[in-house]
Amino acid sequence: MPPYQQPSQAWLGQQLAAMQQQIQQLKTQHTTYVIDGNSVCQAIIGNLQYDNAGNATGLGNVWGLASFKTGVWIRL
Repeated sequence: MPPYQQPSQAWLGQQLAAMQQQIQQLKTQHTTYVIDGNSVCQAIIGNLQYDNAGNATGLGNVWGLASFKTGVWIRL
């Protein structure tokens, strides 16, 4: 008997479910701050709402990557 191939809709649903699970796992992780030699935060990995000093970034309460470029936080 030939191997069963799932319908493409089932595959896409499984991929989306896996991504949602990964996002939830990332949200339970800690936020990491990348600090330069002058103690200035240059990047944030995790919750982008505040930098390491507690200053609002203006990006909102979202998770992801951000870079401090030309004095402004940019979500990557």
